[in-house]
Amino acid sequence: MAFVITAKAVFEVAPLGASFAPPWPVDVMILIINGGLRLHDSATGNVVVPGCCAGLEDWRDWADALSGSPVWLGHDPEPQIEMIGDDLRIRQDGAHRDHDAPSYVDVPRDLPPALLLDVRHDLR
Repeated sequence: MAFVITAKAVFEVAPLGASFAPPWPVDVMILIINGGLRLHDSATGNVVVPGCCAGLEDWRDWADALSGSPVWLGHDPEPQIEMIGDDLRIRQDGAHRDHDAPSYVDVPRDLPPALLLDVRHDLR
């Protein structure tokens, strides 16, 4: 069983709005990185993609799942991580669980640290 975790991002450049008073000039542009991490199980073909409003800048939060802490992966759909024995089950839409559909990926709990190191390397 092989797992691939990749960064999924949509890049947008947005001017800072007038309602926000930054300490730098208002005409400065900021880079917003929408997206998150996409998980693919090559053995089953199942894929879990980040939900709306997930940010690539939060990729480190996946490590919190190892201790059972909730991790924000976006909404609509609302991906969720739960512990199932020695595995982490990442559901595509945990809020609307369809137990008959292959809408999740099971990952051995000891694997995410290595996957996250790969992500860190890829983002450099």
